[in-house]
Amino acid sequence: MSEEFNDLDLATVIREHKKWLEDVSTGRRADLARRDLMGANLRNVDLRDADLHNADLDRADLQNCDLRGANLSDASLVGANLIGARLSNSDLSHADLRNTNLTDVELENAELWRCNFRGCVITPRRLHEILNCRDPDV
Repeated sequence: MSEEFNDLDLATVIREHKKWLEDVSTGRRADLARRDLMGANLRNVDLRDADLHNADLDRADLQNCDLRGANLSDASLVGANLIGARLSNSDLSHADLRNTNLTDVELENAELWRCNFRGCVITPRRLHEILNCRDPDV
């Protein structure tokens, strides 16, 4: 079950996470696991290595968000805007990505085990690259 999270709490977590990214002896790593972030504006936010497992990010704006190395396992991202998001080396296992916009998303070396990609916006060629599939046109 997702826990309610207000904008002030979210701003504090983001600020502390930024400090932690600069120097791990200060600030604190973002722990947004199991949080209700439905519709949150996280555009251009640096959440590298953050814990977002089982978070509700439905319809969130994550455009150009840096989520490299983040734990998004079991997260719900239904209808989220992930245009230009950086998700390389992140854990998206069991994530629900239905109807998300994955245009220009970075997903290299991301864990995609059992993701639900139904209805997401992504070019077939890009999906083949991400999944290391053989190019059907060759």
